[in-house]
Amino acid sequence: MSEKTNRENVKLVDFKNTAPADDPDHVLDEAKGNFESVFLCGWDNEGELDVRCSTNINNKDVLWMLEKFKAKLMNGDYAPPPE
Repeated sequence: MSEKTNRENVKLVDFKNTAPADDPDHVLDEAKGNFESVFLCGWDNEGELDVRCSTNINNKDVLWMLEKFKAKLMNGDYAPPPE
């Protein structure tokens, strides 16, 4: 099964108690000016995983951010949007 097929089974998650956005550009525009460091992970227009981060964080910081997010996700801190 390809990564693209796997993504079709993923539900949108409401991370900030706001309506989820289907447009990644909208999400990025809303984030501008709100962060001191950033780790960005997403699927590009060709369906490839693209990962980027600001120059003020290192690999340890990125791993910590991922693990913190994963723990909160597994704990149920992020709920699916209402249907």
